[in-house]
Amino acid sequence: WGFVQEQTIGPTSTTIRSVAVKLSDGSVLLYNPVAPTREFFSLLDEATGGAEVRWIVCGSYAIEHFTFMADAHRQFPDAGLYVTPKKRTPPVDLPLKLLGVPLAGVVGEGDRLEDGSRAPWADELATAVLCYDNPEAGSLPIAEAAFYDKVSKSLILTDAVESIPREATSIVRTENLLTLAPDVPGVDEIPSPDSELARRKGWAKMSLLVQFFQPDKSMPGSTGNAFELEWASGYLDDFEAIAEKPFTAPILRYLVYSKNPAAVIDWVERCAAFDFERVIPAHYSAPLAINPQEFSEVFDFLRKDKAGFELSESSSKLLKDINGFLADNGQPDLPLA
Repeated sequence: WGFVQEQTIGPTSTTIRSVAVKLSDGSVLLYNPVAPTREFFSLLDEATGGAEVRWIVCGSYAIEHFTFMADAHRQFPDAGLYVTPKKRTPPVDLPLKLLGVPLAGVVGEGDRLEDGSRAPWADELATAVLCYDNPEAGSLPIAEAAFYDKVSKSLILTDAVESIPREATSIVRTENLLTLAPDVPGVDEIPSPDSELARRKGWAKMSLLVQFFQPDKSMPGSTGNAFELEWASGYLDDFEAIAEKPFTAPILRYLVYSKNPAAVIDWVERCAAFDFERVIPAHYSAPLAINPQEFSEVFDFLRKDKAGFELSESSSKLLKDINGFLADNGQPDLPLA
């Protein structure tokens, strides 16, 4: 089961997902717990039939997926807590127990934990772990643990792949869509009057901002509000170019995976060795009906002599410039795999 919440910065937002897997003995593994709302815990209890949550896993180095581990532990104090290798806590690296996360173990490869012992879920779930150091500018080690559910033939992961729906889900607040809808703030009414077109325009802009930070066709507006941008015609076409297609988010593509393409491709190939029929990521649409080969092709941008999914060069300029600065002053990009 997936449990989805809205993750918001200003009027922009994306969705964030926790996944619960019920095993044959009736126990539940909870992957990337979301905010500890009454609704989340009520829906989790309803979906699983009140089954015991026995394991809670943070599948990524990213802070937004770790933030609510302690809250989940308070709700399920008997559950074992697991994280990815080399887990650190920004901005100060503190012992996880001090943060309310007493570890039972660290996720390892296949049917193992990092210490070599057999994972308690190994009969029905297998893992593939991506982990490498990313020392530029004091960055956190990069880590993601993908879980393969052998029964449902699903690959459960965090950030590596996503697919943006053409229309916003009901979780995304309408007022945010309408706030972003005007093409010329200060001239057009803010927020826009509610209509299907206004919502579609707001979602397109929201998605492009979340992906590229400074997408093509956008420019600072006259109001002085950082989110009230002026938009030139063509942004709906730019959104259409990325909508409902599995791809890697530009920030990961340019600022994270470029630092060690060989490690990422090695992990991708280990994931692709699983016989899955769908992928369940932490953001946007799920499940994605893609097989191991299609999953692997998402990462062709990291392979020599393969272009992979094409992103707008002009929209990607800011992220590429940031990566160039970091490469010149920190850790340079490594060769393609």
